[in-house]
Parts: sequence; structure tokens; C-alpha cells
Amino acid sequence: DTRLARLLSTRPGHVPVHVRPHLPNRSLGLDKQKYLLPPDQRVGQLSYVLMTRMPDIGPNETLVLLSARDRHLLSQSDRMDTVSRKYADEQGIVHVEYVAQAAFG
Repeated sequence: DTRLARLLSTRPGHVPVHVRPHLPNRSLGLDKQKYLLPPDQRVGQLSYVLMTRMPDIGPNETLVLLSARDRHLLSQSDRMDTVSRKYADEQGIVHVEYVAQAAFG
């Protein structure tokens, strides 16, 4: 995709991420699905950003992020450059699925 290549040329090293719900009928009102993240950003920071953009997530829910490629759970402490090396597709895009889970405490 030339648009992606052009965007990445202005921000070398950044990781393109496409986010979608694990269950298609449970989008939680997320208004943006594409992100360009710095390589040192942690998965936990992405999770926080997503939660702030989801008006339909409950106060007692948290997000679990999975690699859409093989459904591996993403560790909150992983850096995005590490996630990209493990899970990016042939175009370099990391596809992430999210699911809301009940949180206690």
C-alpha cells in the first residue's frame, strides 16, 4: 500500500496496528481502528488508549488484546517493536483483536 509506505517514510520505525473486536458484535463503540505507534510503546499503553476511546466499555471491564494472526495473548509489558517482529503480516501491519473481560478489585 503506497499510502502506508508514504506514512512510514515520515515516521521510520513506527508500527502500524489494525484493531478489531474478537467478537464482531461487541465493538464497544471504538471509533478508530488504525494506529501508528512508536516502537517503544507498550501493549499496556495501547490498551489504555483503546479503553479511553470506547464509550461502551463498562467500569468493571478491562481489555484483553490478542494477536489476530494466531490468537496469542499479548503481554501488557511487551514493546510494540517486539510485537511487530512476532506478529506483523507481510505488509508489516500488526492485527490485534480485543475482548472485554470482567475486572475485579
